[in-house]
Amino acid sequence: MGPPSPDDSIRVRVVAGAADFDALESRWAHLHEQCPASAFQSFEWQRAWWRHFGEHNRRLTLHILVLEQGERLIAIAPFTLEKTRPFGIMPIRRLGLIGRGESDYLNLLILPGCEAQVCRVIADHIQKRVTCDVVSFVDVPDDSPILTQLMKNLAATGWQGEQTVREQCPRTQLLGTWPETLASFEDSHRKRVAYLDRKLRRNFKVEVRRIEQGMDPAPALAEFITMHRRRWARVGDSGAFPDRRAEAFHEEIARKFQQRGWLVLMFLMLNDKAAAVNYAFKTNGRLQFYLSGTGDYDEARKFAPGILLHAYCMAAMIEEGVPVYDFLRGTERYKYELGAKNVPNWSVLMLRPAAFVRMKQSLYTLRQDWGTKLKARLKKQPAAQAPEPPASEAA
Repeated sequence: MGPPSPDDSIRVRVVAGAADFDALESRWAHLHEQCPASAFQSFEWQRAWWRHFGEHNRRLTLHILVLEQGERLIAIAPFTLEKTRPFGIMPIRRLGLIGRGESDYLNLLILPGCEAQVCRVIADHIQKRVTCDVVSFVDVPDDSPILTQLMKNLAATGWQGEQTVREQCPRTQLLGTWPETLASFEDSHRKRVAYLDRKLRRNFKVEVRRIEQGMDPAPALAEFITMHRRRWARVGDSGAFPDRRAEAFHEEIARKFQQRGWLVLMFLMLNDKAAAVNYAFKTNGRLQFYLSGTGDYDEARKFAPGILLHAYCMAAMIEEGVPVYDFLRGTERYKYELGAKNVPNWSVLMLRPAAFVRMKQSLYTLRQDWGTKLKARLKKQPAAQAPEPPASEAA
């Protein structure tokens, strides 16, 4: 069934409470299945993020736009409104997207073919019905209609701003077989992966264990979190699980993604001992690698078990018909050794054409920069230089 007729008017409804958010579940899931969207745009991810990171933040309020045409849901814009007062001087109201910080891609959910209509309606809603000074979106994927449609429509009403590359998200195209995919890598990288694989199998009993659908993911997730923390502890960082809140969020995600058949939690076992683990999501024809961990297995480190686990995971995805292995944010060297090519993520900043808005944004940016530098100083490491594990441990 194609997109609705452009002659039908689009109705916009605002969801601002948790109960109405919950009521969207089945329709949101159906729309997500029809869109080329990531796991981060799923109802499960967005609702869990709001539950664990959003609804207890007094500065944030929900402002989800539900767009319908005829009897069909054609788009969801999962917005939040944030009110801050940088340095206590003057308030600034910012429109953002649910999921900031934990999500590698933030985007609108739009039925294919409806992008132009939907973005015109959303821009009009923001202009006339949203009390905000700034539209600020981060981690917007390269193919998002935010970049090609929404910004254009906001600019037509006088908003000013820019889009900038925020980060690269390397991806590897998987071919028909693992040997074909391996052969597509640069010669030196192909030879290194093959060499490491031979050496590892010569020195250890190698097995890949994966949490299968129907299994309880909780014990494996707990082991993964322990291994992830061990990896980052080597460089003095807490990694992605600094507190119980982050653990609870991923416990919910693992359980719900397991029910949907989206969870990929894969361990590399050497002599029956876990040496590396990958935590990833498989949705809409793409494997999205999210986090990793390493075991306490120093004698295997020289064989780069993390890199090899990615190779084994790629081979498994090829067998399941998955054509894209998305490493998500970050330009760690090992990703390019596994055939990845950069695809940018973007930041979008649009300012309402009103007095003091630019001043407010400047104060907000100054406050953010000051906070980043202070945190870096407290951690005794340079700002914007997060520690990176050695390439031999990456995965």
